[in-house]
Formats: sequence, C-alpha cells, structure tokens
Amino acid sequence: MDAINHESSRSLSVFGEYPTTLDARNIVIRERFYETGDENDIEELYFCIYKDRVLKKEKGFWSRQFEQKNKIIALAFDNDLLASHYAIVETRNSGVFLSLDTMTHPDYRKRGLFFDLATMVYEKAKKSNIDVVYGFPNKNSFHALSKRLNWIFPDDFLFELEIEKRNDNLKNSETVSVSNIKTKNFKEYVHILCYDSFIDQEKVEQIFACNKTATKCSLWTNNKLYVEHLMTLGFKIKKKIDFGFISFTNNLDILKMDIQMCWSDVY
Repeated sequence: MDAINHESSRSLSVFGEYPTTLDARNIVIRERFYETGDENDIEELYFCIYKDRVLKKEKGFWSRQFEQKNKIIALAFDNDLLASHYAIVETRNSGVFLSLDTMTHPDYRKRGLFFDLATMVYEKAKKSNIDVVYGFPNKNSFHALSKRLNWIFPDDFLFELEIEKRNDNLKNSETVSVSNIKTKNFKEYVHILCYDSFIDQEKVEQIFACNKTATKCSLWTNNKLYVEHLMTLGFKIKKKIDFGFISFTNNLDILKMDIQMCWSDVY
C-alpha cells in the first residue's frame, strides 16, 4: 500500500476514542472475515460513519441486532484499527440476503477496500449456496457495485409514494388497529413497512386514525399497476428508490417479489 501523510488527531466518541486522521506512516491493511469479539470495533466504526443513528443507542446494540442472524461479514484492519466493514444478512426469503452497513472510515476511502471486502463476501456466498444479495446503495457504493461487482439495477423499478392527511381520510376516528399492515410511526409521519392486504380508502382512514398526529403517510411498491391504484386514492410519487441485486445463480425471481419498506434495514 502507498504511504499516506496526515497530521495525527483523535476525537472522543460515545463509546471511546476513534482516530479522525492517519498518522504519517505506511499503511498495511489486513482483510479477514468476522470473528467473535469484533463487535466493539464494528460499533466504533458505525458511530464514526453514522453518528446521528447511534447517539441514542447503548453499547452492544450491534450484537443484539445481528448475533442471532445468519450473516457474512468481512473486515479490513490497519493494525488494530477497523478501517472498513461490509456485511450481508439473511432475510425472511430463503436464499435471499440483504447487503447492509457498508462502512469505510473517511481516511481509508478510495483505496479499494469496499471492492475487496465485497469480493470476499460474494465468494463465500457462492460457496454457501446463497442465491441473491440485494440492497439500496448510496452514492459511495453505487459505482463499485454497478461497474465492478456486476450488480443489476433495474430502471424505474421501485417507488416511494406518499399521501397527505385530508379531512376526507379521517372518517373512522375510533379505529385502534389496522389488520395485516405494519407501520413505523413518528410524530408527524407514518411509514407503511409491509402490507399483506390491499390498501384502499378505508385502510388509509384507519392508518391516520391510529396515528392522530401524523400529517403524511408513505410506502414502497414495485408494482406499477398498484402505483396507479394508489394514485387514485391521493398518493403521489415522492421518489424512485435505488434498488439493485446480484444473483449467483442467474435467478431473477427477485424482480417478481413484492418489495416493501421492510426489505430495507433503514426502516
């Protein structure tokens, strides 16, 4: 690896200290798969990258969330310092894994670490008879996934739709539950994570009645006919969602699946 010259600096995180710039020295990266005991290092890097997400989390949040799940994790270390992390985790669909928590410390970016770790993970996934890995990449990983790792990104495939509260969708104010629908509720917003039943005007009324302070409600769908139906209820397309996948068996069945917000680790 080439030498990198930076002034040395350290900053305090809620879990301890983590370097913000590199010492002036040669960098030797060691890459390996996850081992029991790496949890603290992963949490430290998670805090460094996603500070706002973990300010309210307690130490050990990573283990509690992932220790019982089937997963493949690859790590890159600079001596004892975790510089990069990539993971896939099993979903409710057999043979389908979610790509998540792509993390590289800012001082170690543009060194090919994500590509190296993803290659390690995918080689192991093939040997483990995993069918598909999918995800919702950000701008930092999109290029490597699409140009170097052979991910497929279908055009105009997945949409987020949103509806605003109106007087005419608040008729049933006594409703206390909505069957076959799981939501994540905020003070002024409701995300429909998954829905097993057809969403009609009555369901919209019930969702807002259960969340009286909410002013907006949103969901994801990749069914274009369903998009048209929802728009007749007053939903509008808020944005297109970047969705991609890689299949190790050339199985494209994932394109026929009903993809909803619950497929993402963000929600």
